[in-house]
Amino acid sequence: MATSRITAAIALGLALVASPSTADVLIGKAKAKSSEKIGPAAPGDPKPYGAKVLAECDASNCIFNFGKKANKTRTIDWFSCGISTNNGTTLVGTVIINSVDNQEGYFAAISRALAGATEYAILEYKNPVTVDAGDTLFVYVLTSGSANGGQCNLGGTIQ
Repeated sequence: MATSRITAAIALGLALVASPSTADVLIGKAKAKSSEKIGPAAPGDPKPYGAKVLAECDASNCIFNFGKKANKTRTIDWFSCGISTNNGTTLVGTVIINSVDNQEGYFAAISRALAGATEYAILEYKNPVTVDAGDTLFVYVLTSGSANGGQCNLGGTIQ
């Protein structure tokens, strides 16, 4: 019985993440700018790249907009995101390039902590993601309860 409820909750969460209506609306509104660090490298070699951005949340959804690079390809090796939720829990996160039609994969929750009615969760994604020049990189997180906000960090290379 408990297994079927868990399976149904996961299926609902995945259906909501894949739903263009919620994520695309947030993607269209996301205006926060990421802060970036680009390290030195030999000519022609990829440069070390890191970025972080604050969440823009709407009810039980958050979007992290890492923007686009017109003339640079980013290869992201890892993502780490922290999010807080009031009277609920973090359900699922996904990496999106340009639109919900292009999802890369789902995040794993590696840590959860409760402080009163607020849950703090750390999500990680450690699969390589290539973001071509001109493409916009987003992270989308779905929660139950009210999403308070958070920050997402990433690391990799840029060329």
